[in-house]
Amino acid sequence: MDIVILIMLASFLSVAILMSIIKAKDILKNKKNRVTRSGNSFSRCPVCRSPLAQGERVKSQVFSGGKSSNQMGIIESIAHIQGCPHCYPVPREERSCPVCKQSILPTDYLIGRMFDNKKTGKKHLRILGCNRCRER
Repeated sequence: MDIVILIMLASFLSVAILMSIIKAKDILKNKKNRVTRSGNSFSRCPVCRSPLAQGERVKSQVFSGGKSSNQMGIIESIAHIQGCPHCYPVPREERSCPVCKQSILPTDYLIGRMFDNKKTGKKHLRILGCNRCRER
């Protein structure tokens, strides 16, 4: 009778271990799916630095000074970056300015220059600071 109970307990434990291994593999597989369009590295939120899954977008407002481009076909604009789904509108991650390294409130935002290359269709964002450190 005791041997039967030990065998059942051992089989239950082995099933539980196998299930946790399968769950860990699924978690790792989902993390591998969180890559950028280039396919080799994570795209990160500039406010909280958390990796963005495919389809997750950063909330921002772009203020263009006009639609004229320079000689190389690049349009320059100013952008206010509020954050990603992890840190805006309800912050689940710590929000900080990458320039002054200060913690920022949910009402604060980052200020940056956005460069839109019309020839390649790519956009580049350069963070200048948060609304607090840009006031100083």
